[in-house]
Amino acid sequence: MGIPNYLVASAAKFIMAQRMVRKICKRCKEEAKVLPEVLIKLGVAEDELATFKAYEGRGCSECNNTGMSGRTGLFEVMEITPGVERLILESASAPDLQAAAIQEGMQTLRMAGIEKVRNGICNIEQILAETS
Repeated sequence: MGIPNYLVASAAKFIMAQRMVRKICKRCKEEAKVLPEVLIKLGVAEDELATFKAYEGRGCSECNNTGMSGRTGLFEVMEITPGVERLILESASAPDLQAAAIQEGMQTLRMAGIEKVRNGICNIEQILAETS
């Protein structure tokens, strides 16, 4: 027996998911060569494939030769907008709710991860492992 839809829709203001991922060591970070197929699997837009840069840590004494140092968070926040609330009340499927939330500006965990890769904070392997 679950919580009735009308209670979720009226009580929740937003729903959040989070994952922690390891950061690339700043001292030994270098550009990585990544195949277009891997970028497509990650979810990078096709028009970005030629210019998308990814990074990895080669390993140094500062990071104990792991190439990684510290952690950062990936966050997905779905605001309960009137449109999302209506879908909850209609018992819409999770994919329908997600599609509506994305259309209204929500960034998924994977989208947040792509941004971290683009900014040289995390490597692709971390994002694929935590957002699959």
